[in-house]
Amino acid sequence: MAARRTVIVGAGQVGARVGRRLQQSPAYGLEPIGYIDDAPPPADEVGHRPAPVLGAPGDLLKIVDEHRVEHIMVAFSSQPDGQLLPVLRRCAAQGIGVSLVPRLFDLINNRLAYEPVGGLPVATLRTTDPLGWTFTLKHAIDRVIAVVLIVILAPLLAFIALLVKRTPGPVLFRQRRIGRDNRPFDVLKFRTMTEEPPTSRFVPVNGQAPGGIEGVDRRTRVGRWLRRTSLDELPQLFNVARGEMSLVGPRPERPEYVEIFEAGLARYAERHRVRAGITGLSQVQGLRGQCPIADRVELDNYYIDNWSLGLDLKILLMTLIAVVKPAE
Repeated sequence: MAARRTVIVGAGQVGARVGRRLQQSPAYGLEPIGYIDDAPPPADEVGHRPAPVLGAPGDLLKIVDEHRVEHIMVAFSSQPDGQLLPVLRRCAAQGIGVSLVPRLFDLINNRLAYEPVGGLPVATLRTTDPLGWTFTLKHAIDRVIAVVLIVILAPLLAFIALLVKRTPGPVLFRQRRIGRDNRPFDVLKFRTMTEEPPTSRFVPVNGQAPGGIEGVDRRTRVGRWLRRTSLDELPQLFNVARGEMSLVGPRPERPEYVEIFEAGLARYAERHRVRAGITGLSQVQGLRGQCPIADRVELDNYYIDNWSLGLDLKILLMTLIAVVKPAE
């Protein structure tokens, strides 16, 4: 089925994010073809916009006809609501789909309750409590599953350890990371690189997360296979069994980068409300290694705000599918 041709009202940061998400996720069935904005900010201030600005809100009806628009996504626009509403109603009457990004969207999750007051639609927020009994249950299940998997996978873990041991250096790679409530811990992986120190300190591109191959490629032959299959992550089951990590959650970052990202990124620190995970929503959505850190933060906080055991199960199943694909 062909994606519906979509224009986005508002070309600021939120509109740019909406366009990127639609482009990255064809499953939504919406193809961003342009933006509507009478004063679009420069592209370098809002990040990549996947489509051009087609005109101002006053030209919306004309643009809908000329570009055969099938759906309108309303992000944040400077156009007064009183001027925009009649146009949107006319478009909806013509069978054109209309979607809205609500104000204060960072507070909204799937537990939102709709409770009208008279004729006014009122949404009541119900937040996630990472200290509540549901997360206590999640952590207990995580630890039990981790121990069971360690026992079941013991032959595979031993085989990989023997392969890694044949290359000079230790079997396990330990690196300090930041977990829940900003507590540091040592994340465990099978070593995939030679122990030769890098020739220079790696500095990620502005706006990008570190990870993957940083600088000179020092992976061993066994290490390339381990990274491609994500088997190098298996020792983190011991981190989960010790209560330092969860099976599913935001990926933990190194302390030096946490300090930088917390200073420059809204809501980055909120990732540390829960335990870090071996896998997570951002990873199964393709945000692995060196990727836009703002996009990863957005998905990590979405996961926390909308967490359920069902969502964890879905992410674990998606991870099993993702591990068969090449990864860096």
